[in-house]
Amino acid sequence: APMKTENRIDHYIDLHAHLDGCITTEIARKLASLQQITLPDGLTSVGAELFLGDKELKEVTLPSGLTAVSDGMFSGCTALQSIDLPDTVAYIGESAFSGCTALTDLTFPAGLESFGREALQGCSSLTEITVPTGVHALPEAVFSGCSRLVNVNLPEGLTSIGPTAFQSCINLREISIPDSVQAIHGSAFEWALRLSDIRVGAGNPTYHTVDGVLMTKDGYELTAYPAGRPGIRYDVPDGIVEIAPSAFYGSGLVAVRCPDSLRKIGRTA
Repeated sequence: APMKTENRIDHYIDLHAHLDGCITTEIARKLASLQQITLPDGLTSVGAELFLGDKELKEVTLPSGLTAVSDGMFSGCTALQSIDLPDTVAYIGESAFSGCTALTDLTFPAGLESFGREALQGCSSLTEITVPTGVHALPEAVFSGCSRLVNVNLPEGLTSIGPTAFQSCINLREISIPDSVQAIHGSAFEWALRLSDIRVGAGNPTYHTVDGVLMTKDGYELTAYPAGRPGIRYDVPDGIVEIAPSAFYGSGLVAVRCPDSLRKIGRTA
């Protein structure tokens, strides 16, 4: 069946795209030549990597009823500027938007529940991210390399921030950790070179900050030192037993004094 001349994929082509992501070479070539695409209503899922590496695609309209942005669906779409996610999307897959360097604005639907690892890695034009309240975990490298990111809003209900979640977010200057967060990997903010203040509310039972430095509330672990914190020397507080992996990675410190209580220093700390 021939493709319509307008920038819309008809149901015949979507059927091929929907079957385990299998599309013919001819259809793939035609998809790659379009700058605007509207996927028709009626689709609830789309195969992985459907638009992987498409350098022409600028705008996409997704169908109402879509439940997930599949793994790698728009990975490497370097011209993609605009996309509206339907309210029905509950999952954004692994590397779904990784390397979408022209994407300037992305609003997550209120019903979003989870991200895959590296979901928005390298989206270097995004300046603000608001994570919906239904998301409970930020996986590995989910926002890594979002180099223009300035504002991050994390919800109450979030419980964990994974390795390198905000790695190399070089314009992020401060971040507030919700009281609900129970686990933060030491590398979550590595190479966030301008991050000078990590804030934690008094109601968080697991973490607190001392002069902007993230530590467990029981005083056992120094979890993360913000790389943009002023000064070139730092005295680890007395009583700290462990320094988390990558805790100081990317900071400009030239000297760190460790207390007698220290027993373990994590890898690449």
